[in-house]
Amino acid sequence: MTPPFARIEELKTHAGQLVTVRGWVTHLRSSGKVAFLVIRDGSGVVQCVVVKSQVPPEVWSRFAELTQETTVAVTGEPRIDARAPGGVELGVSNLVILGTSPNDYPIQPKEHGIDFLLDNRHSGFAAHDSGRSFACGTRSSRRSTISSMNAASCASTPQF
Repeated sequence: MTPPFARIEELKTHAGQLVTVRGWVTHLRSSGKVAFLVIRDGSGVVQCVVVKSQVPPEVWSRFAELTQETTVAVTGEPRIDARAPGGVELGVSNLVILGTSPNDYPIQPKEHGIDFLLDNRHSGFAAHDSGRSFACGTRSSRRSTISSMNAASCASTPQF
């Protein structure tokens, strides 16, 4: 029997049942015997836990092939956990790679030279909240000016 597909936002209602979630890898980390991947779909994000002793060797080796933005189908049992993003995590029993992403995908966080950054600047804005960093920079550069104003004049000063 094939487990049903579930959206990430629906996982709490499937706690204790075997389901498959499809999405894109956003974060990866491993401590040797336990690995974590965070995936997203259009409804949210979920942390998936892969325990080496509880999955077949081929599933563990597939985890090693993952890169950021790889498309995956993860089968497992959702568990309610307040520490996990969204309040639920998925204990993985199977992992299928549906589509790979290149290792040099330009949005991954790493050090780059100025030529690379200029050639891929269109991707950089998609990877970061550029509006927030602009607003923070604007506020911090105006901090001394605003703090020297009295409350009445500050209320009429436009804020970015």
